[in-house]
Amino acid sequence: MSALLGIIGFADPLPRDLRLDGLGAMLPAVTGRDGEWRSGQAVLAWRGFIVTPQDRIDRQPITGGTGRLVAVFDGRLDAREALARQLDLPEGDALAMPDGQLFLKAFEAWGTGAFTRLCGDFACAVWDDQDRRLVLGCDAIGARPLVWRRDGHVMRFASRPAGLFADPDVPRDLDEDNLIRICGRLPIHPTETIYRGVRAVPGGTHLVADRDGVRLHRHWRPGQVKRFTLASDRDYEESFRSVLETAVADRMRSTKPVASHLSAGFDSSTVTAVAARRLAASGRRLTAYTAAPAVGYTPEDAASGVLFDESEGAAAVAALHPNIDHVVIRAGHRSPLDGLDRFRLGADRPPHNPVHMVWLDAIARDAAGRGAGVLLHAAAGNATISYDGLHQLGHLILRGRLIAALREAHGVKIEYGSYRLQADALTRALIDRFGLGRRLKRVGFLRRLKQRSMIDSLSRLVIPVREEVRAAIPRADWQEDWFDRRVQEDGGYRADLAIRPIYAALSFYDEAVHGIATRDPTADRRVIEFCWGVPLSVWLRDGLTRRLTRNALAGLLPPAVLGAHRTARQAADWHVGLTAARDEMRAEVEAIGRSDLARRILDVDELQRLLDDWPEGGWHRREVRSLYQAKLLNGIAAGQFIRRMTGGNL
Repeated sequence: MSALLGIIGFADPLPRDLRLDGLGAMLPAVTGRDGEWRSGQAVLAWRGFIVTPQDRIDRQPITGGTGRLVAVFDGRLDAREALARQLDLPEGDALAMPDGQLFLKAFEAWGTGAFTRLCGDFACAVWDDQDRRLVLGCDAIGARPLVWRRDGHVMRFASRPAGLFADPDVPRDLDEDNLIRICGRLPIHPTETIYRGVRAVPGGTHLVADRDGVRLHRHWRPGQVKRFTLASDRDYEESFRSVLETAVADRMRSTKPVASHLSAGFDSSTVTAVAARRLAASGRRLTAYTAAPAVGYTPEDAASGVLFDESEGAAAVAALHPNIDHVVIRAGHRSPLDGLDRFRLGADRPPHNPVHMVWLDAIARDAAGRGAGVLLHAAAGNATISYDGLHQLGHLILRGRLIAALREAHGVKIEYGSYRLQADALTRALIDRFGLGRRLKRVGFLRRLKQRSMIDSLSRLVIPVREEVRAAIPRADWQEDWFDRRVQEDGGYRADLAIRPIYAALSFYDEAVHGIATRDPTADRRVIEFCWGVPLSVWLRDGLTRRLTRNALAGLLPPAVLGAHRTARQAADWHVGLTAARDEMRAEVEAIGRSDLARRILDVDELQRLLDDWPEGGWHRREVRSLYQAKLLNGIAAGQFIRRMTGGNL
């Protein structure tokens, strides 16, 4: 892991005494090895840390192309042996080569075409000092952040906005529209950020900048994943295991011990089990973390069937692998406000969910304290390895196979005990197949109704007070193009989940604050392309959802995890720390109320009313959780962020 920083002058030469101080601003709690390269038109800076064995000899910026190319690279390249063969590099040299140097070899050979061939989590910048051209690029899903700002003929880039704001000449102005969207859990355009004038390089894209401007190019998108078929179920299962094990192994490349998240759910259990088996082959151990409520805690709705303590199920997974050290983190007594400032310093934005930040932060802190260098998680698992295949029901009907669809639906009903999931899948398939979503967009009053619904949904979370701002929020026509939610298949439509790297900010936070690298094997490009490329019938057949992964992983996980359908509630005792911090929250709301910008965006009076009308119980009722988990905590987190970040960047 590392941090990138640079400034380019496409017209006039840069000042000779120009200083780049943003490396420390991006990484407040850790130090590393620094490097800098200068010419009359450009300054590139880099700070690296030893995570992989190859990092020990890494020195950046790197020069190539007979001296005309200069690159800085952040991240990790996978499938290194295959890449070395394509580049005709000696295998021994390639295995020892730092990732940044291997990337530059690929860029020298293929130019921007290299991005279509690379696997891994990375962000990079390449400056052509002869043609005065800058290339910025990211991996397929944008696991490593990269932002930029252009003012006339001067362009700056950095791993985080904090790197740009280290220059006092760069204004730190919040973009109110995007801020409101993020506070309301609505997506913003992938090229935009929460700061006005600061742009992002989205996943699967690279940009080329020169004196004439900036041009953005897509080099990977989910809609272009190739469909394929194999000869038998056994071939699918063996291929799936091979792809997943390779993805996990690549993410465990580290000079330090490895840790992982482990809930009682399918995704993290799978990643943990695969990692443990891989480590056992070399005599290494794995520390697996489970978040759980305090010992003896029982929620009021314990009889509802919701799993509120995942430690027992996680322990069953750990028991199958003797080299797993299982650690249960019980952090419900901590205040949800604890760490908001640390998150702001490490991620440049308010947290997505302050309740979950309590136990996520506690796990990362404990793992780093035990000397771990890598923390595995499985945030993208729902879109890849644990895909249920329910879209197969609509697909069968659209192909005229009604009896087959009814047979599958009946089997799923027996498994889940309800037809609700089948009805949802059929509705989505019909809407997508006949283009109803696009057609309804053209009907004026329906479009306005949809916009009103979005605004009302936003208002239930964090309420902006300016009607003109609220009315401008629903600008989401770009989502379909960028997220590729529908992929045409055999005359029907498969509604794929979009992988949005919501954990990118959290990952950089863990590195900046705790010095530990968080990695997600379920978001590996090869895993995505395999899981989205196989036929739908591989996922759902004979009424069995997740058929491929259940069969492929039999024996690796307990049967209760392989066939689990219970809803789990993480941080079930979240309200304990919340109640203890009531006075602290009251003081914070008063401070938020003294911020002009916060009062223009947030309904501060509503936040105060929520504190005054404190519930005596019923914390797990949907209406209570929507008010206090969503509205109150997200409102306070957003308000604190706004008041801390208002007033320039000095």
